[in-house]
Amino acid sequence: MKNKKILLLTLLLASTLIITACAKDKGEVPSDLPPMVMVDGQLYVDTGYVNSNITWDSPDGKIESTVKGSEDPKKDNESNFGKGYEYKKGKPSRINVKIDGRWFIFRSIAISYDGPTEDVAHFVGVIVETREDELIVEIRSIPEEFQYIFKNQEDKLVSLSIENLNHSLDGKTITTEGLPSNIVEVSFDGSLVDKDADILELGQIYDIQVRNLY
Repeated sequence: MKNKKILLLTLLLASTLIITACAKDKGEVPSDLPPMVMVDGQLYVDTGYVNSNITWDSPDGKIESTVKGSEDPKKDNESNFGKGYEYKKGKPSRINVKIDGRWFIFRSIAISYDGPTEDVAHFVGVIVETREDELIVEIRSIPEEFQYIFKNQEDKLVSLSIENLNHSLDGKTITTEGLPSNIVEVSFDGSLVDKDADILELGQIYDIQVRNLY
């Protein structure tokens, strides 16, 4: 009986040591960093936003080498997400990297602002109806550089998922109650899901900002 108790204690101790070792090893596994690229000695990080205001015909360079996703690029034209991608230098502290046919905006790690920039597609509209999980918006104003997106579609209503609504305005918490007739500014990736639909659906919505609250 005494030998059985000793054996049981030995097994419990061994199990504890194995679990502890596994947990330690798991904690030491490096996780992937955000997509980054180094150009002209400056490190840039992916903002996740698509540039829908393309004004150039040719790129400035190409990513020629890559490091692991858990590492920072260390030399020019190097990334931590692969090679062969073209890039175009943009506004100060930003570059654009072509990934899967779209130009994504990367910002210098030296700047902290990570919200949508002026090159991200956006428009101003008025809420005409609220539903259980969406807002129905009438387009009122589209910047000239993004009007091509809505060509021949300007008079259609747009469906917006409520989950993208910014629920804060001047310290107030915004709910869907009383939203109709309010003005919103919408930022998105510049794509439409189905241009032939009666009510348009946007691709990826980045932000819905209420401009005034009645």
